[in-house]
Amino acid sequence: LTNCRVLQYKQVGLQSYSATHSNHSIYFSGNIVINISDINGYLEKLQDEFVLSNGKTRLVFNHGQCTILYNGLPLTKANHVNSSIYINGKQYHSNSAYWQVKKEASDKLVARGIWHSLPIEQIWEIKINKENSFLWKINLQINESVDIEEQSVYFTFHQDYRYWFSEYSQGSFPAYFLENVTDMVQRCIQDGTVGLYDINNQFPTISIRFSKELSNFVKIFNSDFYNKARILRVDRVEPEDKVKFAPGNYFCFEIELSIDESKEIELEDSLNTLQAERLKFIFDNGRGRIFWDNSELTKKLGLYTSLRSLGRWYDSLSSAVWKIKGRDDNKIMAVGRWLYLPVSQYWEIKLNGDGSIEFNVDMMVDRKIEFDRLQTNIMLSEKYKEWFVGNETGYFPHFKGDIDDDWEKIWTDSKSKNIDCIGVLKCEVDGKCLPKITFLPKGLESKWSLNIVNSDLYHRGRVLQYLNNKKIILMPGQYHYFSGRIIIDT
Repeated sequence: LTNCRVLQYKQVGLQSYSATHSNHSIYFSGNIVINISDINGYLEKLQDEFVLSNGKTRLVFNHGQCTILYNGLPLTKANHVNSSIYINGKQYHSNSAYWQVKKEASDKLVARGIWHSLPIEQIWEIKINKENSFLWKINLQINESVDIEEQSVYFTFHQDYRYWFSEYSQGSFPAYFLENVTDMVQRCIQDGTVGLYDINNQFPTISIRFSKELSNFVKIFNSDFYNKARILRVDRVEPEDKVKFAPGNYFCFEIELSIDESKEIELEDSLNTLQAERLKFIFDNGRGRIFWDNSELTKKLGLYTSLRSLGRWYDSLSSAVWKIKGRDDNKIMAVGRWLYLPVSQYWEIKLNGDGSIEFNVDMMVDRKIEFDRLQTNIMLSEKYKEWFVGNETGYFPHFKGDIDDDWEKIWTDSKSKNIDCIGVLKCEVDGKCLPKITFLPKGLESKWSLNIVNSDLYHRGRVLQYLNNKKIILMPGQYHYFSGRIIIDT
């Protein structure tokens, strides 16, 4: 073979198919074309068999998943639009099936997928519904009796969609992605419109409608940090006595996807914002953001709490799900439930007319738990260069990369208990004055210490910290966690 040219299609590892359901498998399917004068035209025509174009929107079907593009920009990512089915105790995804696709008209694709170990066929009918809108109808053709416990269709979108909305509620996605997928609503949405919104208007508004009559429900997720995406998942829910499907054809999903760059969503920002003249506070899903003359003084984690249990940190921004429980002219009340710890926190934030912010936290524990650290912190802009403790002042050093997860303590009162506040001095940056900030916990307890901290290279923040670094075991009950003030002074 030394004088040959080889064109190779290689598949690493073949699925072990069950002989009880199939006595053959498709090893390869394709075309060999010879002497095509316009290869680009041929490929374009070939690709067109898998594409629906609708206004500025294109849908491309590719091996059991659909990519959605708008003005050439992909709106979907990772697994894009795909389906899964939990059958006979095992889950199967559409991108592991073998598909045959037919473009029945310029506005309609029909795709048929089979899994060689299963006696079923999944049929997708995708049709242009109206401008920048598509309608999915998904059927199952069942050839032998099977148990189907779950069916789902996943719409996986770009992480720049920061807000979700439905006819029941709305909210923003966390700024961070966790190891596991996060359920944003903690409930199934049973009707109406569900969608995603990009407040920066780089991406058009996405909305989906689904069939209540087909027992379809929607859940909203933040993906894991591997995929870094927003997920709208449409589920079909069966009663336990109806999970056994006899041979026949079953209509399972009807989903309408619409894309509208002009659609604006009324976000409930007024609920999470407090303002008194030049000072503004925004509660943002487990962190507080502080602004002076519309310039943010905080960064990244902002005003937050953090708990360490069994050697691992769980902060209020990335590890909890939050809901605003009340609001008046100068006060916000919010409750956050930690996802991987049996705790919740109740925050009360009050904006005073004298340029100070009151911050009170209570913590509810559901079952016995041991903590290594408890913290309340304010992460401030790296533009602040000087810190103060009483009459003592000092400069923040450069950020270090080789530090542990406690970061670099610049000053601590662990040996001296006659200090009741810490802070950063005002400074001028680009012609703007950043005000002096004082962190003043109320009623300092013996187990707690005040610390001035330089964060790691990633966060690049100046941190004012109130810390309990003693191991503590808490039993079920309610505990007062923190009370204090943040004073903004020009």
